Amino acid sequence: GVINIITKRPSESAHQISTRLGSFNYRGVQLNSSMQLNESLGYRLSAERFEADHYRDHNAEENSNFSGMLDYQRDADRFFLELQLIEDELELPGALIEAEFDDDPKQINSSFANDFINEDTSVYRIGYERNLGEHNFSIDATNRETDADLLQSFRNSPSPEAGFTKRENRSINPKFYGIFEWGYTIPYAVGVDLEETDYELEIPFTGFFGPDVQTASNEQQTENLYFQVNPMLTDMLQLTFGMRSSSVENDMTDGFSFPDGIEVDDDITVREFGLAYFVDDRTRVSVRVDENFRFAKVNELAFAAPGDILDTQTGDSLEVGIDLTRGDHQFIASVYRLDLEDEIEFDPVNFVNINLDKTRRDGMTLSIYSQLSAAFGLKSEIGIVDAEFRSGTFDGKDISGVADTIARLRGDYRINDYFVTYLEYNYSSPRYAQGDNANEFGKIGSNTVYNAGITYQYKAWDVNFRVNNLADVEYAEFVTNNGIAAYQPSPERNFTLTAGYSFE
Repeated sequence: GVINIITKRPSESAHQISTRLGSFNYRGVQLNSSMQLNESLGYRLSAERFEADHYRDHNAEENSNFSGMLDYQRDADRFFLELQLIEDELELPGALIEAEFDDDPKQINSSFANDFINEDTSVYRIGYERNLGEHNFSIDATNRETDADLLQSFRNSPSPEAGFTKRENRSINPKFYGIFEWGYTIPYAVGVDLEETDYELEIPFTGFFGPDVQTASNEQQTENLYFQVNPMLTDMLQLTFGMRSSSVENDMTDGFSFPDGIEVDDDITVREFGLAYFVDDRTRVSVRVDENFRFAKVNELAFAAPGDILDTQTGDSLEVGIDLTRGDHQFIASVYRLDLEDEIEFDPVNFVNINLDKTRRDGMTLSIYSQLSAAFGLKSEIGIVDAEFRSGTFDGKDISGVADTIARLRGDYRINDYFVTYLEYNYSSPRYAQGDNANEFGKIGSNTVYNAGITYQYKAWDVNFRVNNLADVEYAEFVTNNGIAAYQPSPERNFTLTAGYSFE
C-alpha cells in the first residue's frame, strides 16, 4: 500500500542528534531540526543513516533517508514544499522449509544466496492552504518515484540475473472543509483525489512458469469525488454521512498475460452512515455502516494468473462501539461484521494475485487505558475475529493467515523523575499458514513475545535501552504453505541502545 506522511508545521526552534547501536551489528545516526526563521518562514528536516546485518544470514541492509519541509504562512495563506529521499540496499535471505527452520532459523537456502533489492525513492510535494473564516481550502500535488533493481529466486531455481521495477505516482488533491451553520452545526469536507500511476517491470525467471523474462508496462488513472458531513442533530446526537464516487482506467501491456495490450475500466460509488450518541461528556455510543472498495494496484495486476484480470474488491461493514472515560481510565470496545467480495490476496501456491470467494469477518476489539497510580500505567488491547469463507470451494473454511486472537499488554512504571521502565506482552493465537485456505495442513503454533525497556531523561539527554523477544523464542510471524510450509523467521532476543541530545 501507500503510506502518506503529512509532517507538522515548524514551530519553535528545536534540534536533536541521536545515535543507535544494537544487535546484529546495527549502527545508525539521526538528525532532526526545525526552526521558525521569521514570522512567516520555517523549516523542518530529518536525516538518518543506518547499517545492519539483521537476524538472518545474507540479510544485510544499508539505508539513507532524508526528509524536509519549507513552510511559508502569511495572514490566511500558507504554502509548503516537502521533499523525501530514500536509498535502501537489502539482501534477501528467502524462506525456509520446516526442517531448515528447526535446524537453524538464521540460515538461508543456497538458492537465495545472491538475492537482493536495491530501492531508491523520491517524493516531492507542494501545497497551498487558504483560511476563509469558517471554511478552508487546500490543494496539494505529489510526485512519488520508486526505482528498484532486484534479484529474487525460487527454491531450487536461482534467478539468472537481476531485474527491475519502476513506479511513478502523481496525484492532485483539492479539498474544501469547515463548518456550516444551518440550524444545525455541520462540519463538512468535500474534495477530489486525482491519481496517475506508471509501472514498469522486468524480472528474469528460469522457466519456473511462463516466459523466461516477465515484463509489464501498466498505466492506471483513478478519479475520486467524495464528501462527508457530521451534523450535530441535538446536543447529544451526531450524524455522519458520506459518499465516494470513484473510477479507474487501466492500460496494461503484459508480456506474461496480455502481450498485445488491454484496457480495463471500472467505476463504483460507496456510502457511509453513522450515529454517535453522547450519554455525557465521558460516554459515547456509536453505530456505523460502511460500504468499501479497493481497486487492484498496477503491480498487483502485473502478477495475476495468465489471462486473468483482478476484479475490484468490494465490501460492507457494520460496527457498534462504546467509549467510556472515567477519571484516569478509558474503555473502548466495538463489535463488527465485515463482508468482502473479490478480496485481493497473494496466492503462494501459484505465486499470483487472485480474487477470493466471498469472505466474512465477525470480530470484537477491546482497548483499556488505565493510570493506576501516579507511577504506574497500563494499556491493553485485544482483538478477536472469526474469519471464514462464505461461498465457493472453501465455503465454511477459515481464511488463512488470520489469527483468531491477538492481544497486547504494556505496563509503564516511573521509577523517579529520570527513569521509566516498561514491559510489553504480545500474543497471536494459532492460525493456518497463508495460502492454506483449504485448512489441510493444520494450524501453526501461537506466538508469545515479551519486550522490555528502560528510558532515561535528564535535561537535554534522552537514552533508551530496549530488549525485544526477552524470552529468546524462536518463531515466525509469517508462514506460507503451498504444500510445503515456508517460514520467514522472526528475530530471537535482541537489543537496541539509543542516545539523543536536544538543543535549541
